[in-house]
Amino acid sequence: MGEPGRDTSGVTTRVVVLYVRQHGGDQAVAALLDHARETRSVEELLDEHGWSTYEQKIRLFQAAVAVLGDAGAVRKIGQFMLRSRIALPLLVLLRALGSPEQVLRNVAKANSRFSTNSTVQALEVGNGHAIVTYHLHDGYVPDPLDCQYTEGLGSLVPEVFGLPAATVQHEQCQVHGAPACRYRLSWRPRHRWGRRAQAENAHLRDQLDAVTQRFQELQSVAADLVSTGDVSTVLARIATKASHAVRAPRYLLAARATQASPLQVHHQGFTEEGASALGERLIRGEPLEHLGSWLVADIASARCHYGKLGAVYSQQEPFFPEERQLLVAYARQAAAALDAATALEEARARHATSRVLLQLAEALANLATPDEVAARIAAAVPGVVAADRSTVSLWDAGAQRLSTVATHGWPTELEPLIEEFSVRPSDTPELADMLTDARPRCYRRGSTDDSLVEDALTRFGLTSLVVVPIVARGEFFGVVTAATADGRPPLESRDDTEARLIGLANQAAVALSNARLLAQERSTLAELRRSEAQVKHQAAHDALTGLANRALFSDRLQATLDEGVGVAVLFVDLDDFKAVNDSFGHAVGDDLLVAVSARLGAGMRSGDIVARLGGDEFAVLLGGADERAAVQTAERLIDALGMPLALPGATITVRASLGIAMAFPGTTNVGEVLRNADVAMYAAKQAGKGRFAIFEPGMHTRALDLIEQEHDLLEAIDQDQFVLRYQPVVELASGRMVGVEALVRWRHPTRGLLAPSEFIPLAETSGLIVDLGRSILERACRQATRWRGGTELMLGVNLSARQLTDHGLCRPGRCDADGDRAAGRATGARDHRDRPAEQRARPGAGGAAGGGGPGRAGRLRHRLFLPGAPAALPGGLHFAKPMSNNALGRLIDQPQRPHRGGQSPTSEPPARSVIGR
Repeated sequence: MGEPGRDTSGVTTRVVVLYVRQHGGDQAVAALLDHARETRSVEELLDEHGWSTYEQKIRLFQAAVAVLGDAGAVRKIGQFMLRSRIALPLLVLLRALGSPEQVLRNVAKANSRFSTNSTVQALEVGNGHAIVTYHLHDGYVPDPLDCQYTEGLGSLVPEVFGLPAATVQHEQCQVHGAPACRYRLSWRPRHRWGRRAQAENAHLRDQLDAVTQRFQELQSVAADLVSTGDVSTVLARIATKASHAVRAPRYLLAARATQASPLQVHHQGFTEEGASALGERLIRGEPLEHLGSWLVADIASARCHYGKLGAVYSQQEPFFPEERQLLVAYARQAAAALDAATALEEARARHATSRVLLQLAEALANLATPDEVAARIAAAVPGVVAADRSTVSLWDAGAQRLSTVATHGWPTELEPLIEEFSVRPSDTPELADMLTDARPRCYRRGSTDDSLVEDALTRFGLTSLVVVPIVARGEFFGVVTAATADGRPPLESRDDTEARLIGLANQAAVALSNARLLAQERSTLAELRRSEAQVKHQAAHDALTGLANRALFSDRLQATLDEGVGVAVLFVDLDDFKAVNDSFGHAVGDDLLVAVSARLGAGMRSGDIVARLGGDEFAVLLGGADERAAVQTAERLIDALGMPLALPGATITVRASLGIAMAFPGTTNVGEVLRNADVAMYAAKQAGKGRFAIFEPGMHTRALDLIEQEHDLLEAIDQDQFVLRYQPVVELASGRMVGVEALVRWRHPTRGLLAPSEFIPLAETSGLIVDLGRSILERACRQATRWRGGTELMLGVNLSARQLTDHGLCRPGRCDADGDRAAGRATGARDHRDRPAEQRARPGAGGAAGGGGPGRAGRLRHRLFLPGAPAALPGGLHFAKPMSNNALGRLIDQPQRPHRGGQSPTSEPPARSVIGR
C-alpha cells in the first residue's frame, strides 16, 4: 500500500493540466476538472510538490481522453513530461547516470520519486534494450490508462540522452491478470552523425538551468528563513523546502532552538502523535531503518547542533547520492537560518523584555497600593524570563515575616497553599542572608542543602526557582520569585535571566516605595476632603438643626423653578419663641428648635426640603405640589407642632404660623417666592397665630403698609413723639384726689395726636411694645419724683403682658432723679400670679401698655403708691419723701411740655377726670 492520500507525485497532475491546456486551452482545463470531479483548484493541481491518490490520477487520465477526444492522450502525456522539461532537476539527475541503460538499472529509484503505490524493476538491461516490470500494489485496481502512461515515460528514456525514442512492447499486463506489467524496450544505442553534439549541448543547457534553479531555490530558502518571524515558522519552512528538493512522500524535522527549549517537530505524511514519537527517537540517534528507508542530515552549525532532517520511504527504496547532497545542503541552510532566527529571537526577547519593563513602569505609575504593585509584578515575570509560575512576597518588618501577596500561573489547587506561605528569618538562613544581601538566588530541586527550600520545591511541584530580593535605598521590601513546574526545562543561573529579574525587582522597589508615599498622601488628602466636605456641609446646613440653610434652600428652589414645574413654599415661624428663651433659657430654646426641626422633617416626602432660615424661621419646599397638597401639608405641620414637646428640663407646647406661596410654571424669582411666603406667614400671625395663610397679592400691600407703620413707630420712639397725660383718681367719699393714672398719646407728625388704640396693637405685634412701655414707665416715674408732698399718692401705669418678660423692666436706679428714689407697689404684677389660669396673660400675648379707655384682655395695671413711708416696688424703686396734695395739685394744674434728649424733664398735663374706687 502507498501512503494514505500520497500515491502519486504532483508532477503527474501538473503534466496532465499543462498538456490539456496546450492542446485545448483554459476551457479544456475547466472541462478536465469538471469531468474528473476534481475539488482542487487548478493552482493546486499545478503544484508539483503536492500529492494525489491513485483514483484521482486515473480520473484525470480518463478526463483528458474525454476532453481531448484522443484515445492515446495518456501515452502522449507520459512522453510530454520528459520532453517539456517539467521535472528538470530529475532529468539532470538521470543524465548524470550517463546512459539509458544506467537509468533503467536505477528505474526503481526514479519511480519512487513519482509513485508510492507501485514498484518498477529492471529484469534485464543490455546495449539498446531492456525488460522492465511495473507492479501496482495490492488494494489498487489496475487501469489501462496507467499502463499507457508508463509506456509513454519508458519510451522517452533514450531521448534524455539525445537518442531516438525507444520502442515499447507491452508483453504482459496486470489489467488482464498478470502479476505485473512487463515492458520490452529497444532503442538505437548510438547517436547518428551530428546529433551527438546537439544532445550534448542540450544536456549542458539543461544542467545549467537545473543548477540555476537549485541556486535560486537555495537563495529563496535562505531569504525566506531569515525573514521569518519566529523559530517555529523557520522549522516548518525547512521541512517544506526539503520536501521540494528531495522528493519523498514523508519528511520529519526535529530540532531545538536552544538546549533548554522544548523539542519542536514538523512533518509531512505522519500523524501528530507518530511524528512526535519519531522526532524524539530521531534526535536521540536511535536506529529507524526498520521503519522504512531514511535519508537523514544533521541540522548543525559552528554555533549549535539543532536537530535532524529526514526524508522517509515506507519501503526500502534507495536514494540517489545527489539527493543526499541536496538534503545536506538544505540542512546546512536550515542551520544557518536557525542561527539567524535564534539570534533574532534572542534580540526580540530582549526587546520584548524591555517593552515589558517599560509597560510595567507605566502601569506601576498608576497603581496605588502595595498589593496592586505586587500583583502587576507577578503577572509580568513570565514576559521577562521563561518561567510559568511567579510570586511576589512582601516583608513585614514589624512581624518579621515574609508573606506571599501575589501569584501568577499557579494551578487552582495550589493557589491557597502558596497564598498562605510565609517564612521568618529564623526558619531559613537564606531569608536572613537576603535581608542584607540583594543578590539573586537560583535553586534546583535536589541540589540545595536548605531543607525549607527543598521542601517548598517538592511541595509545590517545582523543578527550579529563582529568587530576587526587592531592595530600595537599603530597605528590604520583599522578593520576586520565578519558577518552572515539573516537566518544564529548569531556569538556569544565567546572567541574562538574573539581570532581567533584577530589573523587574528594581521597578518593584521603586513602585512599592512610591505606593507607601502615595498611601500617606492619599490618607492626608482623604482627611482634607473630609474636612472640605464638612466645611461645604456646614456652609449649606444649619449648625444647630442640621437642616438646609437659607443659601442651600434658595439654590434648590432656583433649580426646581428652572425645571419649569410648579412648587409650593411654606414659611414657618414659631409663635412667641422669644418668651421660651426668656423664660427657660437659650439652651431649652435650642432644644426646642431641634425638636421642631425633627417634626417638620418627619412628614415630608423624599424630594421635599426643610430648611432653617434663621432664628425660629423655617421653610419647606414641596416640589411639584399644588395648592391642595400645600394646604394639607400645612395643616399636618400645625397639628404636629401643636403636640407637647418633652425637652430636657421642660415640656413645652409651641404653636406656629405658616405662610404658603405657590410658584407656578414660569416663575423664576426665588426672592419673590420666599417674600410671598413670608408675607403670608405674617398675615397668619395677624389673624390670630397658630394657623396658616395662602399668599394673595393684597397681602403684599398690607405688609408694606405694616412695615411703614412699624418704621414710623420706631422713629417715634427714637424721637420722643409720645406724650403722657395724667388722669386724676378722686375718692368720691371725700372728694380728695388720691392718685393719678398715666395715659400715652402719639403726636404723629402728619396725623396729629393719636389714641392708644391706633398704635398699641402694632407695637404689640412688632415687639416695640417693650421699648415703648419702658420709655413710658421711666417718664412717669421721673414725673412722680417731681411731685413732692406729704400726702400718699398713687401713680398708675398700664403695662403689656410682654413687658413682664423684660428683665430690664425695673432695673435698680432706673427712675433715679435728683438723688431721690421713687417707691411704689406693682399690684398688677402681684395679682397676676394669683389669678386663675384661664385669666392669666401668656408671655407675648397681645395687650395695651400705657393706654387709657377700654382695656384689652392682656392689660396689667401697675400702681405706684406715693406714701409718706416708702413702699417696695419690684426692682427696688422707692419714693424717699412724701408728696403733699397741694404740691401735686399745683403740678396737675400746670401745663407741661414733653422733654427731649438732654433737656430737663418737665411734667406733663393730666387728664381731668374722676373715677370711683
